[in-house]
Amino acid sequence: MRADKAFLDAGNATKQVGANDFAYIFFNRYIDLYDAIEDPENNGISDNTDFEETDIPSPYEISLPEKNLLSSQERDEIRDWVLEINMDGSEKVLPTRTCEYCGY
Repeated sequence: MRADKAFLDAGNATKQVGANDFAYIFFNRYIDLYDAIEDPENNGISDNTDFEETDIPSPYEISLPEKNLLSSQERDEIRDWVLEINMDGSEKVLPTRTCEYCGY
């Protein structure tokens, strides 16, 4: 599965159930990937802190598709929603779990 599609689908699903903090994180990463696909030389994905302690792979460990799924207008709608949610000032973090093997 394409990484950008996974983040787009996760953003849409969590937004649909009202989990806007999670949707914000997933859509934000989708926008990062969109921009990286658009301009691979200056992809700008430098921050992976939202996903550091998760099972979600780093954007540096995945291959990017050659073409974006959405138009720039559709991307801008998502970006506007992300900016709106960001204005509420709450901290947005993904939940974590304890590893059953190492306890971390």
